[in-house]
Amino acid sequence: MREKVRVPERGTDMVLAAHATPVPGGRLTATTTETVRFTRPDRVGFRLVRGPVPTVVE
Repeated sequence: MREKVRVPERGTDMVLAAHATPVPGGRLTATTTETVRFTRPDRVGFRLVRGPVPTVVE
């Protein structure tokens, strides 16, 4: 997984993560950067910071 996801910043309950996705039909790669927040015991939240989609909240 380390080859696919880069974590430039890490806190106690949240990380800033960047991952690259190959774009079909070419040599381009889309990079998505998002925050991932861990709310114990059972919740993981994602918020888009930068990427090919205007806004995403999961």
